[in-house]
Amino acid sequence: MADAMNDVRLHMGDDAIIVSSLKVLEGIEVTAAVENSRPQKHKSAPEVEDALENLLQARLRIGKLAIPSAKKEKSSPPSKSDLPVIPFDTDKIRKALKNHDLPDELRDRLLATAQKIDTDNALTALTTALEACLTFEPLPLAPAHPIMLVGLPGSGKTVTMAKLAARALLEGYETALLTTDTNRTGASAQSDAYGDLLEQPITHVENPDELTCHLDRHIEAAHLDPATATPCFIDTASLNPFDREELEALHQLTKAARHVARAEPVLTIAAGGHIGAMCEAAGAFAHLGVRRLIVTQLDIARRLGPVLSVADRTGLSLAQMSVTPYLANGLAKLTATSCARLLLADLEPAGDQASPALKQAAHA
Repeated sequence: MADAMNDVRLHMGDDAIIVSSLKVLEGIEVTAAVENSRPQKHKSAPEVEDALENLLQARLRIGKLAIPSAKKEKSSPPSKSDLPVIPFDTDKIRKALKNHDLPDELRDRLLATAQKIDTDNALTALTTALEACLTFEPLPLAPAHPIMLVGLPGSGKTVTMAKLAARALLEGYETALLTTDTNRTGASAQSDAYGDLLEQPITHVENPDELTCHLDRHIEAAHLDPATATPCFIDTASLNPFDREELEALHQLTKAARHVARAEPVLTIAAGGHIGAMCEAAGAFAHLGVRRLIVTQLDIARRLGPVLSVADRTGLSLAQMSVTPYLANGLAKLTATSCARLLLADLEPAGDQASPALKQAAHA
C-alpha cells in the first residue's frame, strides 16, 4: 500500500485523494482522484500526458491507475505472425463458430476459406477468412467530418457518443457534441450528464435548420483556424426504421448534415438482437447512407454471430465494439484480428473465457 500511495503521488501530485483500494494478484490496485483542470493538448510532456490520462480515467470511473495507454492505439496492430498459436482443428473451429450463433451459411463459408489458407494456426487462418468475407473500417480518433450516430431504441447511441468523445479527449482533443434527441423523456438530462462528466458542453438541436447552422459555424471555425479544429459527434433520436415518417425525418436530418459538413451517419446496433430483425433494420438505415456500424452491448451478448451476419448480409463495414459500460476505453476497434480472437477465445492457450477475451480484443 505504501508503494501504491507513492505511485499515486508521483503520477497525480500530493493533493491526490485515495478513493478505494483492492488487493489483486499483482499487488494493490488503487483508485485515486484529484481536483484539477484537465491539461490542454499543447502540453505534451510525458508526465503531463500521464497525469491527463490518470485524471480522466478517475473522473470516468475506470477505477484503475494503470490501464493500457491510449497512445497504444497509434502503434501498428499485431501481425498475423504475432498471434497466439492455436492448432488448426476443423471440428473445434466449427464448434466455436456455432457457439457464437453464426448462421450455417456464413459459418461454412468462413471455415471453407480458412481451410484454404496455408497455415497451421487457426487464428491466422480465421483472421484471413474474415478479411476475405467481411469489411472492417474502424473510426479514427479524431474524424475529419462529423459522426452522426443513428439506431434503434436502446442501441446505446448516447453513451456511444460519450465514449467516442472520451476516446478523443484521452488523446488531447477537445470535442464538439450535439444532440437532436430533445423530445424523449429524460434524453436531455442524460446527454447533459455525460457532458458534465466529460467537461464538454452538449448543444441541443431541435430541427435540421438548427443543425445546419451549428455545423456551418463549426466548419467555418475550423477553416479560420485549422489548429483549433475539433472532432464532432452527433447523437440522434431513436426511431423505428419501418415507420415511413420517422425514417423520412431522419433522412432530412442526415441529408442536411451531409450537405453542410459531409457528416457520416454511423449505425449503432446492439449485439443481442434477432438476426432477421437486425438485418432488416440495418438495411433500412443503409438506404440513408450508413456504411459503418458500431456494435454495442457485446460484453453482455458475448456472441458475435448476429452482428457478423448483419455485416455480411447488408455489406456494412464493422467499425467499433463496446466492450465495457465505462466511458474511457469503452470502445475497441473491431478488426478481423479481434473478431478471430473473440470467436476462438475458448481455444486460446490460456483458456480465456468470453469476458477476458473482450478485454484482450480491445487492444488487439
